[in-house]
Amino acid sequence: MATVADTARPIAWWKEPTKEQWYAWVAAWAGWTLDAFDFTAFLLIMVPIAKEFDVPVSEVAFVLTITLWMRLVGATANGWLAGLCLFKIWCVAPVLRRNTDPGSPWKAR
Repeated sequence: MATVADTARPIAWWKEPTKEQWYAWVAAWAGWTLDAFDFTAFLLIMVPIAKEFDVPVSEVAFVLTITLWMRLVGATANGWLAGLCLFKIWCVAPVLRRNTDPGSPWKAR
């Protein structure tokens, strides 16, 4: 007698997500891809920008480099702050709420 495990065929990985999940994945991928497009476009037009502002290309490249570094610093700082705030909300706030709630049986005395 055949069991269900013997007759079940594995589903291909690309058929597992629903249509809506595929749409969400494509949207996320497109957003991630287009996020860096502005800097790629800036690289392609560095020479015209340098000519327009009458500065050497090396200075325009320096500004791009500083901008990219500051983007990294800002993202790191914001990630750290978000983690710190979420830590406070999830870990510290319940303790404070418990200790300040007048009806709490766990109130510090």
